[in-house]
Amino acid sequence: MAYSTGSGDYNALMAAVLAHAVADGWVEAGGVGTGWPISKGNVRGVDWSTFTVSDTDYTSGAGVPKTTRWLRISVGETTAAATTNASSDTTSANAPNMEYTFDAWHIFSDPSIGDHINVVVQFSNGIDAQVFGHFSFGEVNKYGMSHGGVAYASGHPVRGFSPNTSSGQNSNDANAGAYARINRIFSGRLGFSANRFETYNPIVFMTPSTNNPFPSLSVWPSPDTLYDYNRIIDVLKNSSSSIIPSSEDFSEINMGVSFQVMMAQSQLYSGGVSLMPIPMFVANGDTASSSLRFINVGSFPNVRSCSLENLLPGDEITYSGDTWKVFPLLCRKNKSTLGVQYQVTSGLYGLAYKKVI
Repeated sequence: MAYSTGSGDYNALMAAVLAHAVADGWVEAGGVGTGWPISKGNVRGVDWSTFTVSDTDYTSGAGVPKTTRWLRISVGETTAAATTNASSDTTSANAPNMEYTFDAWHIFSDPSIGDHINVVVQFSNGIDAQVFGHFSFGEVNKYGMSHGGVAYASGHPVRGFSPNTSSGQNSNDANAGAYARINRIFSGRLGFSANRFETYNPIVFMTPSTNNPFPSLSVWPSPDTLYDYNRIIDVLKNSSSSIIPSSEDFSEINMGVSFQVMMAQSQLYSGGVSLMPIPMFVANGDTASSSLRFINVGSFPNVRSCSLENLLPGDEITYSGDTWKVFPLLCRKNKSTLGVQYQVTSGLYGLAYKKVI
């Protein structure tokens, strides 16, 4: 099953993801009909759980108490390990907004290029009618490379409401804090540092012991070991701020490659839209800048970044003969809303998913 849709709450969503995966050949660990965890090929285990957080919603300008629900999704070297990893925030990728009833969801896959599931959800936060969230799991597209694969689970951990009025120093939400910092992540980050600026994990990943893509050195990720975003870089991030305080004055917070993509206009004469692949680079973890190295292990499958300059959420475009469906990273609004406090916005930054029928 390459593309499916539906609506409902998070339980209905995850049941639909399971049905979609099983139709693609994923195997339920306990046998047919037993549900999660599941596995397929180099993705030896995937499972999920949720947790709740007491929060305050400032989207309307007044603080309203709110209980939020977050998805934990993770991988493991076995299905049992995936279940264990999915029970903790620190060993899972986190996606918020599971407390909403989804007006629609879109599930994408394409087993011909590798085992993966991409999920987009749409909901209203009571102020904005079309807010979106994203999560994914599977194997990175190796483009024919001979290594044993990289299994991952990712979430876009930005809430669909304005969550606080604090400085925003420890939040990656676009609409949090006096600085209204914009810090967008699909599954990793641009820049490398041990400093943790994300409240929750955007990604976890692991590699097998057979044909591990990394050298057998202590600074590189070990096989059958789960790693979080501190060891990964991708180019799907931008950061900007209405004010740059000195505490944020370093490159991984202030700028990113994808900032150019978000602000890009459609091609002048054709009106065409460029779709940019999202490669995955893994860092060796050496804190000495002279020894820091990165290895490109592939790209996240069938998802690309784009500008929504002349596009609306859910529009379909033809790109190199394939059909791609586009969505905002969070909420499509004019570029002028970027950096405005309390705005639930991702400007014109979009994600495109390949739709296989």
